[in-house]
Amino acid sequence: MMLKHGTAGLLLALGLLILGCNATDVETGSVTLRWQPPVENEDGSRLTDLAGYRVYWGPPERPFVNRIDIDSPQATSYVLEDLSDGEWRLAVSAVTERALESKLITATVVIKDGETTVDEATLGKVITRHDEDSAASRNKRVAKP
Repeated sequence: MMLKHGTAGLLLALGLLILGCNATDVETGSVTLRWQPPVENEDGSRLTDLAGYRVYWGPPERPFVNRIDIDSPQATSYVLEDLSDGEWRLAVSAVTERALESKLITATVVIKDGETTVDEATLGKVITRHDEDSAASRNKRVAKP
């Protein structure tokens, strides 16, 4: 399945999906992200300049506090290790050689006592960072007395 989304100036069709989030080592709260590389631009032309991916993670109120750049277009997975108990927002984007970044594909996981569960409603949701940052800000305002 090819999802076609773009951001301002970005013509990358996002075929990037988080296919699974699962505990790989429940004692350390590790989560494995898996995806399929995009193959075409939003205009339907062949994608020829895929440079790699970015993986973001953090708590719901700061979902992009951590980032790792994966400089390999052949990569199809990444393991986040040593996540503490709590809720974590995860996201993956594709990056071109021109430094254009796709929208994010997200998932939310909860780690409790070394067990990882995935919020299926958030798995594979497509967002922009702006959308997510706005949602986090709204949640903070609502939570304040």
